[in-house]
Amino acid sequence: MSGLTRRKIFLHLEGGLGNQLFQYAAARALTAKSGASLHIDSLTGFSFDYFYKRQFELSRFSITAQKASFSQRAPFLLFRQLGMKRFSLIRKYFNDNLPYVYLEPAFKYVPSSDRLDAYRYIWMIGYWQSELYFKRFEETIRAELEPPVPSQTHLRSLGELMRQQNSVAVGIRLYEETHNPRAHCRDGRLKTPGEVSVAIDYLQSIQENLFFYIFCTHQSSFLSKLRLPNNSKILTSDMGCSEATDTLWLLSQCRHHIFTNSSLYWWGAWLSGSNYQARSQTILAADNFINKDSLCSHWLPF
Repeated sequence: MSGLTRRKIFLHLEGGLGNQLFQYAAARALTAKSGASLHIDSLTGFSFDYFYKRQFELSRFSITAQKASFSQRAPFLLFRQLGMKRFSLIRKYFNDNLPYVYLEPAFKYVPSSDRLDAYRYIWMIGYWQSELYFKRFEETIRAELEPPVPSQTHLRSLGELMRQQNSVAVGIRLYEETHNPRAHCRDGRLKTPGEVSVAIDYLQSIQENLFFYIFCTHQSSFLSKLRLPNNSKILTSDMGCSEATDTLWLLSQCRHHIFTNSSLYWWGAWLSGSNYQARSQTILAADNFINKDSLCSHWLPF
């Protein structure tokens, strides 16, 4: 067996479905580039998630990865317990003989260094919220991350209706589960109903016969402040859209997209590209993602 095929990349997963998709896509692209095998840690990141209580959600996707063993997860456990600074000091003390941890270098796209080729095993930690990390392998990523079709008949019927219409998915992320929503936005800039409404107005000025579907975790007062046509349909958890994978599938069935800072809504828009030609779509995305390179080049920021 050659040295190349013996290389392994271990991926630390954490966060909700959208973040897990970014993490997988970046790691999968790295393995496709290097010929390494991918091993995912679907336990450590979630066992430390005491506040949000996220769970591993990629099992229903056609991912190309193996589950990491306990010994393979050990560096992630050590990293989570010590933190980056102390972990780095320990590695230096042991003359860099501890496992190499490839930590996301910044909240922007940073190309992987050729120095990674020197490592047989790599432990990968970060959010990697940019298409640039996996654009080269877009066809592979689309195939492996195609959303599973919902089991509920009414959701499948709704998706079929979305494909027949000139549909628009409006994704509103409120971060209501945290005490500081601004911490999830670049420079603390939250999008207002007025700003989202301007994007809605713009789309209506360039498209005809639009049908708006509003995605949000709950029926918030934010939604009542949007300038929406009367035929708009609101889809929230208490209205049957409680599963993230079902929401992702529905998002991907819509032709056009307007969304605030949300990794799940990002993926809904990106995966909709498998169902529509890019020139037939208009995608308006919030410009306040933490990663400044999050938006795709053909999307319109607002």
